[in-house]
Amino acid sequence: MKLGSWNVRTLNTPVALQYVLDTVKSYKIQLLALQEVRWPNKENMTLFYSGTDNGAKENGVVISCYGPTEEKEDEKKDKFYEELEEVSDRLPKRSIKIFLGDFNAKIC
Repeated sequence: MKLGSWNVRTLNTPVALQYVLDTVKSYKIQLLALQEVRWPNKENMTLFYSGTDNGAKENGVVISCYGPTEEKEDEKKDKFYEELEEVSDRLPKRSIKIFLGDFNAKIC
């Protein structure tokens, strides 16, 4: 399975979504986690989209995250990772867990 994670910065332009879809097709990505989509949303909700051609519910649980940057206070970073661990702990033990996202790591 080909996985990907992409901080798209915004999909709030006319051609941005098509560019993402074309890229996914080009690289044959089967599962993509997007960060910073920035679609207008007046209801403050989270969008999850998935599916298979045969309607089967498979491939485990995917968590997509956008972590705080290094410049944020330690308290905010600690809280983010504590919440991420709490979410992971609540998932069924038998589920395959895949974490994708922009964890804002910096490689020196």
